[in-house]
Amino acid sequence: MGKKKAVFLTAMADEDQKTASGANASFDLTADYLGWEIVGRLNVGGCSTADDLRKKGLTAAYELGKNL
Repeated sequence: MGKKKAVFLTAMADEDQKTASGANASFDLTADYLGWEIVGRLNVGGCSTADDLRKKGLTAAYELGKNL
């Protein structure tokens, strides 16, 4: 059986992508420890409400999933 594949999605109010660096690093360490292959990552900033996420990240998340 091959490696399990993993995708990491985050939504945050801050627009600065550096804000997700801690979460990204933790995910990378976890994936490495468990032997997962990271096949996608999406950090969407500027999402204070569900409507913000629908406007900014939903299409990108859909495209990421569609292309796996």
